[in-house]
Amino acid sequence: MALRERIIKAFEVKAFSEGPSSVSLGCMAKELDIDTATLFKIFPTKSDILVALIRQLSTAWEYEQERGIIEDLPPRDRIERHTLAWLKLKREHGPIFWQQLRDDFHEVYKLYQSERKAYFERAKKNLGGAIRDDLTPLLALSNLLALLKNCSDYAMCERVGVNPEDAIKQAIDMWAKGALK
Repeated sequence: MALRERIIKAFEVKAFSEGPSSVSLGCMAKELDIDTATLFKIFPTKSDILVALIRQLSTAWEYEQERGIIEDLPPRDRIERHTLAWLKLKREHGPIFWQQLRDDFHEVYKLYQSERKAYFERAKKNLGGAIRDDLTPLLALSNLLALLKNCSDYAMCERVGVNPEDAIKQAIDMWAKGALK
């Protein structure tokens, strides 16, 4: 693995557990057995590492979207695959990561929002043709997102006695039976 990727991965692990603001680049350089000056030459700031990380995650998500189409998965299966992967990402990257990204790294958070918006635009384009003709595709997809957001609420899932994965699968099934052709 190239040094740049090693730095991103090491930062990712620490940032997702401690929050990006708490990561010491000096300690991280020591753990990677590289000189701090080398790390700062590749990534002058934490924001630079975060930008690289967000772009890396975005590229992976775009690849997964394309892969579902190439594999000719039905829309319902693509939705489930992506939603369960999103839930896994949300779990692995604790709330402190997203909170600190939003509060302490404003420009990087804007990039994240832009990449997220691009992801949803691709999803809208990829799934729009699969929505029933008598429905407004954007409204149908917005309703799906609202369902999925609710299903990823751990407290709600606990109240109704279902785990988030099963809640997501049930919500997708309900939505698909009503919205897809």
